[in-house]
Amino acid sequence: QYWPLTGNGHFQDDITFNDNLMLHVINMMRDIYVNSGEYYELLDKETREKCHKAYERGIQTIINCQIDDNGVKAGWCAQHDPETFLPTGGRTNEPPAISGLETSRLIVLLMRDDTPSEELKETIRSAVKWLEAHKIKDKALEQYTNANGEKDFRIIDNPGSHLWARCIQLGGKTGEDTYKAYFERLQKNGKNRDYEYNGKTF
Repeated sequence: QYWPLTGNGHFQDDITFNDNLMLHVINMMRDIYVNSGEYYELLDKETREKCHKAYERGIQTIINCQIDDNGVKAGWCAQHDPETFLPTGGRTNEPPAISGLETSRLIVLLMRDDTPSEELKETIRSAVKWLEAHKIKDKALEQYTNANGEKDFRIIDNPGSHLWARCIQLGGKTGEDTYKAYFERLQKNGKNRDYEYNGKTF
């Protein structure tokens, strides 16, 4: 998220797919090197080539971060460790987990590549297949006004519409390694494993 790395164990050091941060940077590198849109003829050829190399490193980083879910290539977390590529936690409400939102956005980004390698094609195919297997069928999100007069959301039945969870728990060895590292990081930073939200402790 920030450079240079702080080394303080904070999520600012992580590879951040959350809030489209890394996606926007990678898309910008691509648009500069293909010399299109608002970046047309803005920069010289040498700079565009540097952007091309940065773009390729960004794509490879995304491939490296794809989560192994019990032996099956799945999606991505909102943020990943810059050294191990394991999923990491961000803000309190963002535990290490597969994110339906970030996964769908990363697939769209990867599909922009005009000359995808076989590795990239397989990354896209496996992520789409994983999403298909984890959709919540015939449901939709509806905004409404709750009993306190506040704007709120609820899940409703809606045939033909599907949802994906924002945080999907990790399984297998990836889950074991990820949660162990996550709890160690919390301890190192003097943070509790529990947190409170709306009067409930999680």
